[in-house]
Amino acid sequence: MSSVASRRRRANRRGQTSRSAGSSAARPPAQERLGALLPKAGMVYANKHLLLDRTSVDNKVARAIKHSWASTLEVSVVKLSLTKSIVDKALASIFAAATELTREIIESGEIEQNADTMVFLNKLKLRVGTVPVALAGGGTSMGVGSWARLLPSELFFKIFMILRAARRCWFDAPREPFAVEEHCALARNIDRFFEVDMVNWGDFAMVQWVTRGGLGDLGVGGGAEQDDEVVDIFVGAEEEDEEEENGDAMEVETSAPPQKLLTREEVEETLARVRVDIDREALEVALTRLHL
Repeated sequence: MSSVASRRRRANRRGQTSRSAGSSAARPPAQERLGALLPKAGMVYANKHLLLDRTSVDNKVARAIKHSWASTLEVSVVKLSLTKSIVDKALASIFAAATELTREIIESGEIEQNADTMVFLNKLKLRVGTVPVALAGGGTSMGVGSWARLLPSELFFKIFMILRAARRCWFDAPREPFAVEEHCALARNIDRFFEVDMVNWGDFAMVQWVTRGGLGDLGVGGGAEQDDEVVDIFVGAEEEDEEEENGDAMEVETSAPPQKLLTREEVEETLARVRVDIDREALEVALTRLHL
């Protein structure tokens, strides 16, 4: 009896070792983590290791970019590796689309109906990847496709606000390279958007979204989870790798987990962190409406 049990234990250990090896092979290298690929020239991020406040959330963004890029090239996603250039173009495509959308709104004369932050961001999410991106070295590119559509709206809004703030932070405290001509495509496309921006980023819709935890932990202590381990963008599942090799599309996520309501102090801190300019009276009115 003990001999049979012993053989079963050895077989189980061999199976675990095999699965572990397969999972390790499926993991992307550390260089493919989104935080390591973020364009830095002209940007100052709140976190040195992550774009967002969780490794798992960063992975969703990287995965969406990679799937969209593969679809654009009409190749299997497993044959591609993310690079700094690709991530730069993908993130820059947000603001290239924002600039184009803003110009269209201004030309239509329907500014009041589109100045609401959530209305604007919802429209923008569908436009990412449809407008040429101005590259850092000159010229333009169509980027990596409509990757933003693969993300929940709440997550896309968060990415937009963090990137917008990262550029504003550089202007608040410039660091090398100081020459704008040397800045990344993301920074330069954000600047183009700033030139035409007509959205009131401190409106009630934004304050309400922040109060409901739309920006996660970014307003309360930085929200930085340690990013020491390599985390598999594809969850380390061998079955999922097989599906991607067969050309299955990435599943579109449509919802985000609920967040706790922030306190009045946390709302003010969060708005300051993401460089949302709002006067004291307007903020008081919004917070009173939200019973804070």
